[in-house]
Amino acid sequence: MAPLLVFVWLIGPSMRHTDIVPNITLTLAIGASADVSREIQEAALIETAKIWEPYGVTISLLAASNHSIVPDVVVVAAPNRGTRGRSRALAWVPLAPEHTPLPVVDVRYRALLDLTGDTHVNTPFLEYPPGLRDQFLARALGRVIAHELGHILLQSVEHDVGIMRPVQAGRDLVSPDRATFSLSAPDLARLRANIHAAAAGDSVCR
Repeated sequence: MAPLLVFVWLIGPSMRHTDIVPNITLTLAIGASADVSREIQEAALIETAKIWEPYGVTISLLAASNHSIVPDVVVVAAPNRGTRGRSRALAWVPLAPEHTPLPVVDVRYRALLDLTGDTHVNTPFLEYPPGLRDQFLARALGRVIAHELGHILLQSVEHDVGIMRPVQAGRDLVSPDRATFSLSAPDLARLRANIHAAAAGDSVCR
C-alpha cells in the first residue's frame, strides 16, 4: 500500500490582531495515494482546517502539481508504520534530542481504518453506504492530523483536553459535532506566543 503523504508549508505569517489570536497560514498539499481517494484526502484537510480556524490558524490546500515549495511538515499515513512501542497510537510526532516535536507526523492508517470500522454511530459502520463511510473516514483522518499538528504548532509533547487529549474515541473522531475538539486556554496562550515568535522570524515548526 502506497503511503499517503501530506506536505505542510508555513508561509509568511500574517499578524492580523483579533480578539482571539493573531493569524498564521499553513499551506497543505496531499500527495495522491492509490489507497485513499483524492476526495477523502481533501475532505480530511477541510476538517483539519475547520478545527484550527477558530484559533487563528488558516489552512489552505496547495495544488498537487506545485513542487516549488520545500515542505516544513510531512505527514505520512501508511498501513504498517513502525510504532516503536506505540502499538495503540493512531499517530505521533518524532522528537528532536531536546524533546521538542519535529515537523513530521506518522499516522498508522490501518489502525485508523480499524478503529473507524469498529465504531457504531446509530448503525454499524460497515452497514453505511460507501459514500458515508468515506465521509466518516475523512473526518477521522482530519481530526487525527489536527491533533498532531497541535503538537507541532504548540511545540509541546504534552496532552490536555479537547484537540490535545491523549486518547481520541472512535465516536468522537467520526461525529459531526466538533465540540470535543476545542483548544484549552493554556494551549491557546501557548499558540499565541508561538505565532508571535513566528512573526518575529522564528518558525513555529522548527
